[in-house]
Amino acid sequence: MNRKHKLSIQIALLMLVLVFIINQQQLFFTSKAAYRHFERYLHFGPATELYISDNIEGRYILAEYEDWIAVFNLYQRYGLFYTPASMVGELKIDNAKGVTFRVVSYNFADNEMHFVLWAYAKEPVTTLEVQRSDGSTFLLESFRDHLHFGHWPSEDQASAGIRPSLLRGYDAGGELVYEKEID
Repeated sequence: MNRKHKLSIQIALLMLVLVFIINQQQLFFTSKAAYRHFERYLHFGPATELYISDNIEGRYILAEYEDWIAVFNLYQRYGLFYTPASMVGELKIDNAKGVTFRVVSYNFADNEMHFVLWAYAKEPVTTLEVQRSDGSTFLLESFRDHLHFGHWPSEDQASAGIRPSLLRGYDAGGELVYEKEID
């Protein structure tokens, strides 16, 4: 065998080993591919809508199903790949209520308390605002007018550990139409 032939065989074997390692560690090039794998693993779906929000260690995927909403956490590995981390939680939509929401707290690797809040709001609520225990307020991202999502801390670690205390909903004119204390 000549040298070129040996080198091409070694490169092909190296690529095969790399593909095997990537598959075994469940590494994906896109966050959507990582989520779809996770969804199949949990026997969900498929989701009707996906919303992606960055966090300090990867991304959150907010998935809307027929009568419930789920949030998944994906970690970014090696700066290039995404891997499924965990299901943060799910929320059954209660059509009898104006706003259905859920708050989850957990620790990332930085050992600080992080909060995730997602909600489903019916008309007339168009904007949701969270008041935290330190008095600061935080607007939730809105998707398709009825789905709302927020997490903190995001970039600023100063807000780590500050609990949510109150959820307010506003209509299109900016009038307060919903208010509920968060336990």
